[in-house]
Amino acid sequence: MYELLRASLPEFLGSLGAALFLALCGWVVSAFRNRTAGPPPATPAAAREADRPETGLLSEE
Repeated sequence: MYELLRASLPEFLGSLGAALFLALCGWVVSAFRNRTAGPPPATPAAAREADRPETGLLSEE
């Protein structure tokens, strides 16, 4: 019995390692799919542009 267990241990550990690796990969993919990204950070220049009134320079009158 001891010889049988000793002979099958590497195969068992390899299968266990593969199963844990696949579970970890699945968890990582799930975490990336379910993450929520906030709005991009505003730079000071972008904030100034947003507050600036329209000048009408691009319109042709």
